[in-house]
Amino acid sequence: MSAPGSLVTGGVSVGLPFAAGRVASVVALVSGGQETHVLAGGVPVQRARVVLPLPAAGWAGRLMKAVLR
Repeated sequence: MSAPGSLVTGGVSVGLPFAAGRVASVVALVSGGQETHVLAGGVPVQRARVVLPLPAAGWAGRLMKAVLR
């Protein structure tokens, strides 16, 4: 199984341990100093990963924890 979440060029990659049987809703909370950005999207049917775009160009950060629930 691949990691549940990771920072990639252009966003946050979020994965499931298996292909989705239906659209799976995904929410990521990303800390940007004193702001928290809420990234939302969905893993398409028959896919196991989606990239949620980050809201600002030039943003840099570190993924602290990815939790699959």
